Amino acid sequence: MKRFNFRLMPVLELKKRKEDTVKYAIAGNNRARLAAQQQLEDIGAQLKGLYESEGAHRSGRLDPLLLRQALAFRHKLGGDVRATNARIKTITAEAAGLRTALIAARKETRVLELIKEKRFTEWKEEAAARQQQFVDDVSQQNYVRKLHRAAADRYASG
Repeated sequence: MKRFNFRLMPVLELKKRKEDTVKYAIAGNNRARLAAQQQLEDIGAQLKGLYESEGAHRSGRLDPLLLRQALAFRHKLGGDVRATNARIKTITAEAAGLRTALIAARKETRVLELIKEKRFTEWKEEAAARQQQFVDDVSQQNYVRKLHRAAADRYASG
């Protein structure tokens, strides 16, 4: 009996690779988003440290140079927060596009998998029918041989 051969298997493999590529892109996007969120938390910690140090410095004598540096640093951190938030927003938008691409790729793969399953089921049914036909033929030949043998025995004895 010959083996099952799905002719669209190369196409199915390509679709699965495309789906895997999109999954890897989503994983990279998630890593980038987590890195940006970590950077945002780090900036928040720096701002908190700046506010605490400013509070300690202001309780004593005010130094215009320190105030100017603290203000410039706070302004820089604020810009970093805005840039990081914008990057997170961009990464999130890319993630939505990647999820849409993954859904489309998964649909294409699933369609081919369903076709493969249907063809395999049909192949199994055909193989079972062929096998049953072979068994029937062998049984019928045995029956005919027994009949001929019985007739020959009757003819010889009678």
